[in-house]
Amino acid sequence: MRTWLTKLFWALTAAYAAVVAWSALVLPERVPMHWSGTAGPDRWGSRTEAVIMLAALGVIIAAIFGTLLVVIPRSRSLTWVNIPNKDYWQRPEHLARALDMVGTDLAIIGALTMAMICAVPVSTVEAANRPDASLPGWTLPVIIGWLVLVTGYLIWMVAVRWRVPRDVPGPHATR
Repeated sequence: MRTWLTKLFWALTAAYAAVVAWSALVLPERVPMHWSGTAGPDRWGSRTEAVIMLAALGVIIAAIFGTLLVVIPRSRSLTWVNIPNKDYWQRPEHLARALDMVGTDLAIIGALTMAMICAVPVSTVEAANRPDASLPGWTLPVIIGWLVLVTGYLIWMVAVRWRVPRDVPGPHATR
């Protein structure tokens, strides 16, 4: 499962790069760069500044998740990863599965994050071309949806995914 999720992350990274390239072609010279609450933009910048900022955002997200997606499968230890029931999962007989699970979790969160940030350049272009430079109405629901999905997944990871199986005797058994 991790393999196709990792490919999805990289496909979304490529899609983000394409959306940033498109925005470089269609943004006006003056671009809203920051919005405060219900008011309109409170900071403006140039097209060049906006494209650099958007590109940097994608590079940072891709570098963080991309590096971890490469390093995790090659790792032989979970000492630097914070997971529930770590003493159970880092045992030699469980380590391969745990590393695969960490890689899968990173690929899912990375793909969700890259999908969400694909909306940023589109939202910026749409706002820049509005008379009042307001953000489109779909922007906040996209961000909230991403927060709900990622938070829900993280809660599930801690409460269910990383628990010790019930049939394991000892102090690690789930009650």
